[in-house]
Amino acid sequence: MNAHNQNGKTEITDVQERSRIMILHATHQLEDVITPDLWPYTLNMVNKIRNIMPRMQDGLVHIALLVRTNQLQQIDHLHPFGFTVFILDLRIQ
Repeated sequence: MNAHNQNGKTEITDVQERSRIMILHATHQLEDVITPDLWPYTLNMVNKIRNIMPRMQDGLVHIALLVRTNQLQQIDHLHPFGFTVFILDLRIQ
């Protein structure tokens, strides 16, 4: 158990669990709008968050390890899944 060749299974399970929690929370907040069809978007968001957030054990960022840099990613563009958006510019509606 927890062998290095099984880490992929653990990571997939973790991403799926976090995605499930994210879509359940969004559904609870906006019952009429959030549907199970949005599942791929939660998976994408969880994966993005995992890649740009520092790891707990050493504080290193996954994506920085991949591209061999120590530059931190910007996280100020992240919003809660299911975040209500209002278009204020009529030209883009």
